[in-house]
Amino acid sequence: MIFIDFVLLVDKINELNNRFTALNIERMKGDSHQKLQQWREECHKMIDQFFKQKCQELDQHVNKKVHRQQTEFERIQSKINELIIEETVTSEVIDSLTMSVDIIEQTSVQVDIRPLLLQDNFVYIGESKIDQFNSTIISSVHKKIKLYDSICSALASSDRFLLIEQKKILYLVDRELIVVKLWIYVGHRYWLNLL
Repeated sequence: MIFIDFVLLVDKINELNNRFTALNIERMKGDSHQKLQQWREECHKMIDQFFKQKCQELDQHVNKKVHRQQTEFERIQSKINELIIEETVTSEVIDSLTMSVDIIEQTSVQVDIRPLLLQDNFVYIGESKIDQFNSTIISSVHKKIKLYDSICSALASSDRFLLIEQKKILYLVDRELIVVKLWIYVGHRYWLNLL
């Protein structure tokens, strides 16, 4: 009888342990899965916004190109009409106009696409230790920029630019650390200095 009670107790403890482990694991995974899902959705939104922006740029580029081609085509038609009226058609003129038409026909739009590179350290999974700093969550140095030897401070940043102030100069720096614009402080205003 004691043996049966003991076996029942062991079974009950094992069942409780299994339920406890499952509950604890699901709770821990649930919060983390939710964070991963939110990160995924934000990345998809960024990609969708980038895609829309590039589609608009492509449309604008194609529209400008088509407009230039139409203007060139109209110029060629006008030149042909002049030559017919003046009756001064030469083989050199025909070759030149033929080459111009060929150039219009051969123009295309080039779109170069780099692959989207994900780094494993974009998402860190490990023990949560408040008193320790995990340096693996910071990506490695991609590029350095030398402005001056003095201290500088970042004033603002976005996903595309960083605004830095140093020695009364404001620098607008892109993701490749290229200075896009700079402003020099003169008196009580910042004056744009075109690069």
